[in-house]
Amino acid sequence: MHLNIKSYQLVFVVLLVCLLTSRCAIQVPPSGGPADVVPPVVKSTTPPNYSSQFKENKIRIYFNEYVEIKEASEQITISPIPEMDPDFSTKGKSIQVEFFEKLKDSTTYTINFGNSIKDYTVGNPLNNYQYVFSTGDYVDTSEIKGSVLDAFSLKPIEKCYVMIYDNNIDSLPLKEKPLYYAKTNKSGYFEIRNIRNGKYKIFALFDLNSNYIYDLPNETIAYIDTLVVSRIMDKPKPINDTMQIKKDSALIKKDSLAKLNKKVIKDPIKIKKDSIFKDSIRKDSLFTDSISKHNKYKLFLFQEKDTIQQLIKSSITENIKLTFIFKQGVKDLKIKPLNINYDTIWKLEEYNLTNDTIVYWLLKIKTDSLILQISDNGKILDTAEFKVGKTTKVLLGKGSPIPAKVSLKTNVGTEGFDYFKPLILSSTAPIIKYDLSKIKLTVKKDSIQDTLSFAIQFIDSLNKVLKIDYKWEEEKDYALFIPSGTLKDIHNNLNDTLIIPFKTRKYNDYGTMQLNVTLPDSSGRYNYIIQLLDNKEKVLAERSILQSKKVKYDFIEPGNYIVKIIRDSNGNGKWDTGNYMKNIQPEKVYYYPSPITIKAGWDIVDQEVNLNNY
Repeated sequence: MHLNIKSYQLVFVVLLVCLLTSRCAIQVPPSGGPADVVPPVVKSTTPPNYSSQFKENKIRIYFNEYVEIKEASEQITISPIPEMDPDFSTKGKSIQVEFFEKLKDSTTYTINFGNSIKDYTVGNPLNNYQYVFSTGDYVDTSEIKGSVLDAFSLKPIEKCYVMIYDNNIDSLPLKEKPLYYAKTNKSGYFEIRNIRNGKYKIFALFDLNSNYIYDLPNETIAYIDTLVVSRIMDKPKPINDTMQIKKDSALIKKDSLAKLNKKVIKDPIKIKKDSIFKDSIRKDSLFTDSISKHNKYKLFLFQEKDTIQQLIKSSITENIKLTFIFKQGVKDLKIKPLNINYDTIWKLEEYNLTNDTIVYWLLKIKTDSLILQISDNGKILDTAEFKVGKTTKVLLGKGSPIPAKVSLKTNVGTEGFDYFKPLILSSTAPIIKYDLSKIKLTVKKDSIQDTLSFAIQFIDSLNKVLKIDYKWEEEKDYALFIPSGTLKDIHNNLNDTLIIPFKTRKYNDYGTMQLNVTLPDSSGRYNYIIQLLDNKEKVLAERSILQSKKVKYDFIEPGNYIVKIIRDSNGNGKWDTGNYMKNIQPEKVYYYPSPITIKAGWDIVDQEVNLNNY
């Protein structure tokens, strides 16, 4: 079979068409181009944003693209709070808000959408869009601004409700929802906008059950103990839609504004000095808005002390170690055995520093079960039963018990021993029998180990902590020798032979810091606790002063340190929280505005710490 030239041409044309057709059918994604980071744009609203004489029960907000609502319960706030939750729904390129109740007369409402509105395709959020309307003749134009900080750490509190009331009644936050409210941002900052000009009771609540009422003992609160004054907004909140506001929805008439301003000047409110934000907060608190402007308030969040005692947990370990953990420090603890009588001492007691954790070490218990009644300050808290028995560790496959030994820890660091401290040995269990004369201390001089005389004693009531005092020298090699059987603990365990070598550090390994502390009160009526903290805010050292003076810290490890000051108003040597109904604010806390760097061999002298500036 032979094909002529025309046949070849026909085949070529068919193949070319197929190739072109197949290429056209392939979908190739476009390459390059900027990512979509543009949030949705509001094109119009019905009724218009900032309308007055609002009579509708529905609001429609139209966008330039399809949108969705995310985390509505977390993000959207409506102030004043409606009795019934409105419905938020998306319809194409719009959002609809529907109310199911008659709104209050002559009231300005603000719907803050937070970051709930996102475009449907990429999820770009429209940040903090607000829809404002009034059921009266005009939209109110006053505002209250400020920030909420943790009372102890001065760190900003996010997602905290700040609520205002138009009555100065202490029980309002415990019984009624607020007139207006706002939620704090990441910087702890809040704005309650479009409210009537006037004076308000202000209260902050970290609301755990989302009912806008302070009704749980573990909710944290803040308040200012005088009325706060609203101020006229500098300018209306920017309108994010393109429709013009109707003439009858003007924010407020000029003569009305003048009257409001005149009223504020004529009837000023006296605010306590510490209620106005006149100082800047910590630099690491992400607080970007300057809070030194007029009428910006600060609230210090705290949790009231729970006075109801409770046994949180009780357990038994090591067969004879009972641990009791209480909600707060015990005052008059009584633990009574119910199933057995003891004519002799049946336990050793161990309390922690705050008296909220108590350990009982059992002595010669002749029962396999112990029932105890636990009471504090005359009130029975619980009855607990513990299984008591002896167990031994068994070496796998051998069947012979592993003899336990006395376990000791020391305060010798990995980089050497601080020569200005005593040597501490700590046992995990009480020592009931010992011969401290067997313990030896030596120092290396040239190639010879010299035996030293030193002081040694237990410094606790249960014989768990041994203190060894000696006038150590810099950069010397010491060794502590404890022969086998020197110590016997409550489990009848003996110690193995123990040798603890350590080398002392030198003076120039440390730095010193002297603070020139100026107190805001020179009367001496308040005790001020000056604390030196590490970067995790662990207290390393503290001093107490009544007057402005110099405070020195010696032998400081190189690093960055935080200086924190507590005004100990009641003189009990610690920070105390507040009490709302007793009108007691939490004790004041100050921070030096930046960390202080300590270097080895360096002395910082007269570092100015003026509390009037913080």
